[in-house]
Amino acid sequence: MSALDDGSGSSCKAEQQLPRKRRREDDLAPADVVVDGECWKLVTRPASPGKRPSGFVASSSDLTIPASYARFVPDHLFEQIATQTNLHAVAQSQCLNPSSEAWVATDQQEIKRFFGLTLWMGLVRLPSLSLYWSDDPAYVQTFAKSAMSGERYAHLLRMIVFCDDRQKSNSTDGLSKIQPLVDTLQANFKKHFVPTEEDIAVDESLIPARGRTAYRQNHPQQGGNKVFKLCCGAGYTYALRVCTKKAQNESTTDDVILSLCEDLFNAGHTLYTDSRYTSVSMAAKLLTKRLHLVGILDPGRPGNPPAVVSKQLAAGETFAMENSKGITVLKWKDKQQEILLLSTKHSFQMMKIECCSSSKRKPLMVIEYGRGRTAIDLADRMNAYSLTLCKAMKWYRKLGFDLLLNTAVANAYLLYKDATNKQQVSISEFRKELAVHLTQFCPAETIDPLSIVEPMIGAKTQHYFERKPGVTHTVRRYCKQCYAENVARLGRTKGKIVTKKVATYCRNCEGQPFLCLPCFNKLH
Repeated sequence: MSALDDGSGSSCKAEQQLPRKRRREDDLAPADVVVDGECWKLVTRPASPGKRPSGFVASSSDLTIPASYARFVPDHLFEQIATQTNLHAVAQSQCLNPSSEAWVATDQQEIKRFFGLTLWMGLVRLPSLSLYWSDDPAYVQTFAKSAMSGERYAHLLRMIVFCDDRQKSNSTDGLSKIQPLVDTLQANFKKHFVPTEEDIAVDESLIPARGRTAYRQNHPQQGGNKVFKLCCGAGYTYALRVCTKKAQNESTTDDVILSLCEDLFNAGHTLYTDSRYTSVSMAAKLLTKRLHLVGILDPGRPGNPPAVVSKQLAAGETFAMENSKGITVLKWKDKQQEILLLSTKHSFQMMKIECCSSSKRKPLMVIEYGRGRTAIDLADRMNAYSLTLCKAMKWYRKLGFDLLLNTAVANAYLLYKDATNKQQVSISEFRKELAVHLTQFCPAETIDPLSIVEPMIGAKTQHYFERKPGVTHTVRRYCKQCYAENVARLGRTKGKIVTKKVATYCRNCEGQPFLCLPCFNKLH
C-alpha cells in the first residue's frame, strides 16, 4: 500500500494548537510529528471501497443437515476416535484393578450415538448426568435411554480420546492429545469456505475447564483453555489456534495474527481486532502482505504518536494523525469515554448517523469497526450453547467436545442455511435434528391409555432383571442371595469378603433386592 502525501513536501514540524471548540475536518491544518523515526501528519483521505459477496464451496440446494455436518466431521473421523478410544481403554484396563468393569470395544456407530447424545444434552438441561436415565417421573427421559445405557455413556466418557496419545513424546507444546483433531477440523473449515468478503475478525474464546496445565488461562470468574479464532461472514470460524503460552507480550500476539491469516495474505482483506492484537508494528507487518488492520489501540503500546494519545478532547471532538506508511491513529471522545483506534484503511472522515430522535456525527473508522466485529459476535452467540459436561473432566476432552459440538456445528449450520436458503431454521432446531440423526433415535409408538388392560387378580407377577441407573461404582450393592448363602456357610466376616457386588436388581420383588444373574434365575 503506497503512502499518501498531503502535498506539503516539507519536513516534519510541531503540532499546531487549535482553539478549543468542536472541530470538523476542515478545521485541521497540516502538522507533522516524528515518533521513533516515523513521520506522523494530519490527513484527510477517502476510505477504501466496499464489500464483495461471500459463498461456500460447492454447496447444493438439496443439502441435508447430516450431510452439512459431515462436510466438517466425516465418518472416518468418528472411526478414528473409536479406534483410538479402544486402544486407550485397553491400555488403561491393564493399569486398573482387575475386578473393575471390563472394557467392551466400541465402534463408529456407537461413537456417533455418544456425540449425538452429548449434543442433545446441551439442549435438554438436567442437574446431573445420572438423571438422564432416571425413572423419577420428574426427570424421566426416553431419548437418552434409547441411545445407550447410562453406565455405558459414563464408561465412554471416561475413556474417550481423539488422537493417539502415544505420540506425546514427539510434541513440544503439549497438544499431542488434541492437535491432530484441530488440524483436521481447520483443514475442513478452509476447504469448504472461501472468505471473499472484505471484513475478517480475530478474537479469543475461553473454554471453561479445571485442571492443571502449563497453558491454562486464569480468569476472574472462571479458568480454562483459550482458543484464538478468525471469523468472517455471518460468524463462520475459518481458522483457529489453541493457546499454549501464558505470555501476553507483543511478539506472541503478532505470531497468532500472522498464523491465523497466513492463507489470506495479498487478497485485500480488512482485519478487525481488539486492543490486545492492535499495534503500529503489527499494522506495518500486515501492510506488507496487503492486509488492512482496524482495531482499538492500547494507549501504552510502543510506537503510538504521543500527540494523539495525550490530546485533550471535549465531547464529540476528534483528532487523528497518519505516518508515512499510511497508518492512521485516531482519538475520539464520545460523551465521557475516549476511544483510541488505529486503521490502515480509513482516514479522518466523519459521518452523520441517526440516533433515536436526534442525529450525531461519528468517525467512519468507529462505525466500520463496530460492523467489522459482527462475525466474532455472531460466532460467540452460536457457540454459547455450553455443554452439560462437568468442568472437572480432562482438558483435552472438554476442548475436543467444544470443537466438535459447538464450532463445527455452527459452521455446518451456516453452510446448511446458505445452501438451502432456509433462513428461518434456528440453531436450536439444527442441533436437535443433528442429535436425532447421530443417535439414530426412533420415537416410540404412542400408546392409548384406554388400551392398557389391568392384570387379572391372582395373575403371576412379572419380574425383570434390570440395571440400576447411574455410575456403577456408586450404585452397586452386594447380591442379596449370594450374601445370605455365604454368611450361612462361611460366617459374616468372610462371607462379606467373597460376595461380589452387582448393579442389577429386580424392581418388582419386595424391597427391590440387588441380585446377580444366576440368583435371579434361581429365584424366579
